[in-house]
Amino acid sequence: MPCRSISRRSGPPSPVPFVDVEYHDDTHGYVRQEDLEIPGTAVAPVQFRIALLVPAHRTFRHWVTVVTTAVDGEKTLLGIAWPD
Repeated sequence: MPCRSISRRSGPPSPVPFVDVEYHDDTHGYVRQEDLEIPGTAVAPVQFRIALLVPAHRTFRHWVTVVTTAVDGEKTLLGIAWPD
């Protein structure tokens, strides 16, 4: 799972969701990894497109991390996943 560093200003907490998306098409050697930050003010869906070389291959993985506290300085987000 990707890691990312974020900087936030102090102040009242405002939840910020991060969505990590991962898609693999091993047959064609195509890998797409994207880290999306959804602004706390977003009311419309956030669009994300993945090129499908084989339309039947629609399986992808995603992780959602919600940061709910104000952070002073630089912090690193570490992904936490349940075991398969």
